[in-house]
Amino acid sequence: MARPSIKGMIAARKAFQALPDATREALFAATEETAARVQFAAKQRVKRRHGFLEQHIEKRVSKRSGFAAVGVTKGAETTPDGTRAEPWRYAHLVEFGGVRLHAQPFMIPAAEQEKAPFLARYKAAGAAIERNMANIGMRNL
Repeated sequence: MARPSIKGMIAARKAFQALPDATREALFAATEETAARVQFAAKQRVKRRHGFLEQHIEKRVSKRSGFAAVGVTKGAETTPDGTRAEPWRYAHLVEFGGVRLHAQPFMIPAAEQEKAPFLARYKAAGAAIERNMANIGMRNL
């Protein structure tokens, strides 16, 4: 069986849109659950001082393209001492470290721990799609 080759975002989006509705919905549910779990794990792992970085970890999921993203959103907060904090400007320093700051990864470990469960969700979605396809044409459908 030949495996399809998808190169680039546009081709992937078109391939996802070409899928039947039931298939897209099953794959989207698996993607959405994975994004929510990555977001939750990242929020659990992030170091808290005032909690601003944790508050700005968000997920975006597109039903149209089937893609999901988890990251730190733009926005500003005011610390108790009155200074302005913009978590999206320093999140990379927390994740990877800096000159005088030790790395405290939160996003990469959260994504890494969901790799195998994501594949399992996709396989389960594929099995459900196959079961539904087998029922097409049956009298009790």
